[in-house]
Amino acid sequence: MLIVTVRSNDGLARLFLALGWYTSPLNHDSSLTAIASSFHPWFYHEISLLSSAPSKEDHYRSLFLSGTSAAKKEEQFMDLLDVLPEPRTLQDILDTVKADLLAHPTALLGEVGLDRSFRIGNPPYPSPPPKKLTSFSTPITHQVNILEAQLDLAVELKRNVSLHSVGAQQVTVDLLKRMKEKHGAAWRAISIDMHSCGLSLEGWKDLEVTILWFVSRCCITEEIAENSFECISLIVSGNQRPIRQPRLAHPKLRRGASPCRI
Repeated sequence: MLIVTVRSNDGLARLFLALGWYTSPLNHDSSLTAIASSFHPWFYHEISLLSSAPSKEDHYRSLFLSGTSAAKKEEQFMDLLDVLPEPRTLQDILDTVKADLLAHPTALLGEVGLDRSFRIGNPPYPSPPPKKLTSFSTPITHQVNILEAQLDLAVELKRNVSLHSVGAQQVTVDLLKRMKEKHGAAWRAISIDMHSCGLSLEGWKDLEVTILWFVSRCCITEEIAENSFECISLIVSGNQRPIRQPRLAHPKLRRGASPCRI
């Protein structure tokens, strides 16, 4: 069982953290329950990269209305603006997540990641339906900045990571390579779980071969991504189309990846 906070005001999960409720209702065995805290990519639009939070309109306008199509989206933007939360600074978010992780020494960082397919709803997720998807999504450069800052925190605190990657295969691979170069041995000391892994077999092989080292004890004569693991979900990994991966990506990934990485 994994109890996850995916944003800093995630009420139920935060209550579990506060109470120290680690016991699974299915087996009453705390050893089978893990705690995780982070800011999920579906909420990255709420975060400002500035040192002090700008006005709500300035913040969301900079994210959603840049480019030549801005004028066509103005009405949709103003309709959405009223229901969006006030922005918070990245430093504020990092301080909150760090406090959670320090309070729970075995907690993971997660679920973090990149998601190019997610669009902002009106009202925004996690509001209950009925809701309408807008044309707005968080720019990938904004997402990468927030994810990298959270991964830096995981390295600092020596915490394993649950990583979400949808429609952002090459960007994810490039970031993981950069993290390895940036942190060296400290990066290799933590493990990365590619939650419901959506990478193609080719993308995963790129991680196995390029990020890393030779591990004869695990897979004979095979270079692998030493601290990266894939978690394949039949529903998520096997149905990521058209923007994610073709349906055949899931069995190919399962058969072609190193068995010690699954």
